[in-house]
Amino acid sequence: MGQLHILVVDDDPDILLLFQMVGRRLGHRISLAASAEDALRVLDSENPPNAVLVDLDLRATSGEDLCNAAFHRLGSSVQVFLMTADPLVLNEGELGCAKAVITKPFDVEEVIKLISSER
Repeated sequence: MGQLHILVVDDDPDILLLFQMVGRRLGHRISLAASAEDALRVLDSENPPNAVLVDLDLRATSGEDLCNAAFHRLGSSVQVFLMTADPLVLNEGELGCAKAVITKPFDVEEVIKLISSER
């Protein structure tokens, strides 16, 4: 398994910190964004992520909108995973641009391994 560049987008600083610590320990590059605006800057950077993990319920925008923006900017070179505390928010088959929906609470290391296995 090679190094991934994973962008984690969540307005919960504790989740961002956990992904940063665990992701780096597993040898991956982790970028963090607490808002859609911060995430778009990372997506538009010279070294964009190849995986994005985004909270479905961001304050200023929806995770689905950010998912669509990631695909618009990076195409099939990026895989997007949505996170939600409400497993009923999306019906089966309504993933849209997302590879999978991950329900909170979760084990951060297991989520990173899932993302790695999808590459």
